[in-house]
Amino acid sequence: MDTTNVEAVFIEGVANDRLLFGEPQSKRYVDDVRIDFTFAPGQVFGYVWWERNEYGTQYWACAVLGATAPNQVNYALPRITPGADVYLYAAGRGRNAPGPVERTLALIDEIQASGFRPELVPASYWRAAAFALRANRRPRRFTPREYHAELRSMGV
Repeated sequence: MDTTNVEAVFIEGVANDRLLFGEPQSKRYVDDVRIDFTFAPGQVFGYVWWERNEYGTQYWACAVLGATAPNQVNYALPRITPGADVYLYAAGRGRNAPGPVERTLALIDEIQASGFRPELVPASYWRAAAFALRANRRPRRFTPREYHAELRSMGV
């Protein structure tokens, strides 16, 4: 398998997994509740998992991930096969203040509102942002200068 496969599940009121950003190579509707996305090695994407039961939210997490090549070290994650490189991972929610997932989603929204495509933001920024978010600090702003430097390095 030369790709990373991502399965998004949507069951009203029970599960809502979705792709936050990224440009998959392919998208396939498996059935009424599942969509499979395929990413080539090196592609970056954002993903969110949400599940609940009769007692409320049981699992809520989001991540910024990199698709891996065959034989490359990766991390096992729910519904991602064979796994992915994790640049940023946040789970849980705040009781009286925004929790890790809310802060991560706000950061992604801020990056998009600045006109940047999150999948083109370098892994080094996402990893630094992950440390800041874990320490309950605001990640530094991602700058247009960094973005354009990354685009040049990618030949975009």
